[in-house]
Amino acid sequence: MKNSAVIFLAAGESKRFGSPKLSFELLGKPLIFHTILPFVKAGFTKLFAVVGEENKTIEKVCAELNVTLIRNLNFRSGMNDSVVCGLEQTSGYGTFCVLPADQPFIQNQTLTMLYNRFVQEKCEILIPKFQAKKGHPVFFTKKVRDKILSLEGDFRLRRGLGEFKEQTCFFEVKDCFVAFDIDTLEDLEKAKLILVE
Repeated sequence: MKNSAVIFLAAGESKRFGSPKLSFELLGKPLIFHTILPFVKAGFTKLFAVVGEENKTIEKVCAELNVTLIRNLNFRSGMNDSVVCGLEQTSGYGTFCVLPADQPFIQNQTLTMLYNRFVQEKCEILIPKFQAKKGHPVFFTKKVRDKILSLEGDFRLRRGLGEFKEQTCFFEVKDCFVAFDIDTLEDLEKAKLILVE
């Protein structure tokens, strides 16, 4: 069993997509379902989704996959607030895993590999890469979480992670979806093509 608190950032307003993208149907299920399911298959059980406006589709998926909802009342302030909100509500865990909820189709085998490497390397932060491009999910320790929450202002996640450059591990994987998120309908079509290949 993997004991990291996994936090899906699902409070975005989908401005570039033009409609609530996490509810958009993809292969018969809402997009967010395809982001969460690999974590369930990989054995992660401490799952949380930071959400903004009420969205019955997202709430139904989270209930189906046993994901705890965390309501961010300041979601319009951006991802920074959602990260802080999620970390504040998961204080009882020793390690954390954070990713945007618009990154579907990461393989469950990839997630298991990343978690195992994070535990084995005993680093403060682990970040996956695909063809040298940094991706998600990002794993980190409570020490890093506490540093992020001690900061003020914008970009707290980025700045907090930056405090631990010497204790950060990067792990190259063959899974392109660690570095692929859905921002537009064109991205959605690209994802479908990759899955068919």
